[in-house]
Amino acid sequence: MTKKSLANLRRSKLLKQIAELDPLLIYYICHLGDRDKFKSSEFDDEIDCRPLSEKWNLTIYTPSKIRKTHRVNCRLKRKYKEISNELINSGVCKDLKQIFKNAEESNQNSYVDRQKFGEIFWKRFTFSEDPREKIKNLLKKVETEFNIDLPDDGHFIYNRKGIKIVFRCKLENNNLKFLIEIECSCKERFISTFLLDKAQKHFQSYKTFKIDCKNCPNEYIISHNFFLN
Repeated sequence: MTKKSLANLRRSKLLKQIAELDPLLIYYICHLGDRDKFKSSEFDDEIDCRPLSEKWNLTIYTPSKIRKTHRVNCRLKRKYKEISNELINSGVCKDLKQIFKNAEESNQNSYVDRQKFGEIFWKRFTFSEDPREKIKNLLKKVETEFNIDLPDDGHFIYNRKGIKIVFRCKLENNNLKFLIEIECSCKERFISTFLLDKAQKHFQSYKTFKIDCKNCPNEYIISHNFFLN
């Protein structure tokens, strides 16, 4: 199973600190954002709200010993409601809720306690950046900067002679590298590589890319934005 990266969340560094203490606190933040939708019998307001308040100052926390006749009061501070909103809107809260739902629907005795939740969380989520997402975001930046449309990574097309031409992107030292993969009619398969600093000259001047097969006289003309001419 591919882990879902949380690195693109605006508060990812903070959420990573919280998850390293107790992953259930991430789902607890979902609960504070929507108490009716995100519930768990594992929540303990005294245990869960205190570190969010004392360690990260995210919540307004009033313990029961102060309230006496009332239960613990815990709510996100207004300026931090954006954290729960992003977790909910990005689908993270739904994914976390599913952990408990899967256990309930299982025929086995698979009750998810706090420790088990933590184990499952780290199997399914990571705070390391997903290279695919990083490439996608960098492509968007290039498109905006040069006012062009670029193919998605893995996009392919067949030319008039039925030759398959594939566009790929990779990261090399955090820089974009564009690759054109061609299987020529002579059966020679080759890849032409263009680093961003070279490719951007084509983006600016609308100059086409000319790619020659080293095994035969065939040549391939690719438009300035890597779509087939």
